[in-house]
Amino acid sequence: NEIVKRCVVHPARIFGLKNKGALEVGKDADIVLVNPDVEYKLTDEQMLSKCGWTPFAGWNIKGRVEQVFLRGSLAYDRGICVVRPSSGKPVVIEA
Repeated sequence: NEIVKRCVVHPARIFGLKNKGALEVGKDADIVLVNPDVEYKLTDEQMLSKCGWTPFAGWNIKGRVEQVFLRGSLAYDRGICVVRPSSGKPVVIEA
């Protein structure tokens, strides 16, 4: 519960993201499924970002993101990005 508060609920509130921060009617249904028991060594080859590298390469990591759902649809599945580039939407910030 504390991780969810610090990584999801509080940032959504602080930045005024009215459609984020909870799983409830009217919200975007962004979900990250993490396996906290997996341990592995992080490599540049695992990066799906445009730059293709990480300053944390070589670090031993505990906990791996297995799936990501954006707006209720599967976007990432065990190492594979399953959405097309430019499928994102602007984030609306409430003042």
